[in-house]
Amino acid sequence: MTIFLLGFMGCGKSYIGQVLAQKMGYHFVDLDAAIESAEGKKIIDIFDIKGEAAFRKIETAMLHKSYRENTVISTGGGTPCFADNLEWMKSKGLTVFLNPSIDIISDRLKTEKSQRPLIAAVPDDELKNHIYKLYLQRLPYYEAADLSIAAEEEEDILKVIIEAVGQLKR
Repeated sequence: MTIFLLGFMGCGKSYIGQVLAQKMGYHFVDLDAAIESAEGKKIIDIFDIKGEAAFRKIETAMLHKSYRENTVISTGGGTPCFADNLEWMKSKGLTVFLNPSIDIISDRLKTEKSQRPLIAAVPDDELKNHIYKLYLQRLPYYEAADLSIAAEEEEDILKVIIEAVGQLKR
């Protein structure tokens, strides 16, 4: 089974994905890291040089290339919102929406702003509001995931996902 982690930037997809893959004996793919490796550039530089539309095509191609059984794939925050990525992921495995509070996401992203093309130029005092607006635009895609987890504690998140995978395998 392939597990696709979805959610807004800063929600913990990469961290939870690594821990989950290790616990389950699965492979792990961080989609953004795979793109950066393949392109030889940081995501923010790809956006600057090629634009968002070109980035989204690269992202979709890398998503398809990264698919294999017994893998946890940490997607980018916008991955499910473009092309037919959400439908494709749902047809290939379990989609899981990680949904911590906007306060937690904002706090995490304050220190990572310069590496995030969609928020890099947003002043700190406007960051939370900007994040919330973008989050609301993407929420319908995230909510279409097979499983939604609002928990914020690592062990709670892992337990819910592992139990869901166990039920699906039966």
